[in-house]
Amino acid sequence: MSNEERTAQAMSHYIEGIKAFGAGDHAAAVEHYDRALEIDPDNTEVLNAKSMSLMNLERFDEAIAVGQRVVELDPDDAMIHTSLSIIYQRMGKIDEAEAEAAHHRLKSWRQELKRNPGAPPPPEAGGINVIQ
Repeated sequence: MSNEERTAQAMSHYIEGIKAFGAGDHAAAVEHYDRALEIDPDNTEVLNAKSMSLMNLERFDEAIAVGQRVVELDPDDAMIHTSLSIIYQRMGKIDEAEAEAAHHRLKSWRQELKRNPGAPPPPEAGGINVIQ
């Protein structure tokens, strides 16, 4: 199988996972994401999606481990910090949730600076609104 075929196959599993996620079938979503990751184990987009499905299954420790893998693979990925913040919120770990939200704001600002060197820094006061 060519690399293009493998990529297409991984994307197909990922899309099926997204569909299952949207239908609320998070167990099926995780299965599809795992199939995609068998082909492309370092795909941060698939890993992030898997992390959120694991959270919805209340498999919080696994969700955090998968999210931390994304951070290892792509330290500049701002979105994973939002996902980790949501996971920590669901666990009732508010300090950790706020820390991840702060990471997201900082990473997003750094990305914005690449496009707009005069961008002001993110607000530090106030933290995040926690939904329990």
